[in-house]
Amino acid sequence: MMCLKMSDVKEKTGFWKNIPRDKKFLMIVLAGFMLLIFDQHITCPWLNGIYPSFQQYSGLTSDEFQLYTLNYLFGMKANIYSYAEGPKAIGEMAYNIKIDIFPDLLGYILIAVGLKKLSGKTKIFNIAVMTSGIAILLYMGIRVLPFIFNGQQLSHICFWGIIAQFGIEVCIGYMFVYGLCDLLSGYQYVRDRKAIVLSWFTTVILNAVVTMLTWMSWFLNPMFYTFYNMFDLAVNLLFFYFIFKNRDYILGYKKA
Repeated sequence: MMCLKMSDVKEKTGFWKNIPRDKKFLMIVLAGFMLLIFDQHITCPWLNGIYPSFQQYSGLTSDEFQLYTLNYLFGMKANIYSYAEGPKAIGEMAYNIKIDIFPDLLGYILIAVGLKKLSGKTKIFNIAVMTSGIAILLYMGIRVLPFIFNGQQLSHICFWGIIAQFGIEVCIGYMFVYGLCDLLSGYQYVRDRKAIVLSWFTTVILNAVVTMLTWMSWFLNPMFYTFYNMFDLAVNLLFFYFIFKNRDYILGYKKA
């Protein structure tokens, strides 16, 4: 039995070693984008004391805005009161820390590492690497904001941080797709370039809607949210398929 296990390890190691260097880094980049798409949070009550107590503000910023924004980034719990007439009201809010088991931070790091190794093929990958570095800094910076700000100010800064994070992700994706199309230059690759660009553009629209739905997820129907996420994932996988199908032509191992 021990011999069989050792041989299995050798076969797996040999498989990875036999993959050309550039293909490995392209797979690492795609794995990074996958982590940005997958969002599966688990609640970690033992971390709730890590941030100072949230000071709810009832002025210009609505309770819903504060709850949606901070729940999106950190996790929040609140008491919901129902009245005989009129809408529900949000009571006291407190942090209910949740952690993404597919962390975006790791995704940015994988994208930066992979594109850095592939930057010799097209210059725009270098710019994408620097943009990924900005995304890493922004991600980490947002997570320390509750130590510095609170209440209305924290909610507003975090809200614009969410928009900035999504905008940077779109920029990274655009530069990645631009670089792929640059490597697939030539009339014979027109159909492949169109497939990659169209599928990426569709993922941007769907991911924007997912971001908005996640922001509002506190009051959304879980079934609707799950269904839309599955649809978004299917389109993203189609985008990855078009890239992976043309990997040998993108990396220059084959010519059409």
